[in-house]
Parts: sequence; C-alpha cells; structure tokens
Amino acid sequence: MAKADYAELFHAAIADRVVRRPEIDDVRVRIFGPLEARLQSIDRVVLGGLNEGTWPPETRSDPG
Repeated sequence: MAKADYAELFHAAIADRVVRRPEIDDVRVRIFGPLEARLQSIDRVVLGGLNEGTWPPETRSDPG
C-alpha cells in the first residue's frame, strides 16, 4: 500500500463510528459542536475557531 492511500483507508475504516468521552461531573470546561451548543443552558461561554468564511457555516437550502 502506498503512503498516499493511508488517509483514505483510515477514513473508510472509521467513517461510521462515533466516539464520545464518558460524562464526568466535575469537568469545568466542555467543548460542544454547533448542534450541541444550542441545547445547553450555561452561565458563561467562550467561543473559539470563529474563522472568517467558516463560521457561521453557510446554510443549505437543499434537503441533502
């Protein structure tokens, strides 16, 4: 197998898997994705990764 093919092989091997860390009650910092963040009720928020052109993501009007 060529080195250039490893990324594609790795992506194919893990594409259908979701990995989450177990919930720990005393965690002081949590990292949420855009959908998870909408459902939270919290006192303080730090926003990171708001790069121009990538956040907010463009809305899609097609169903897929």
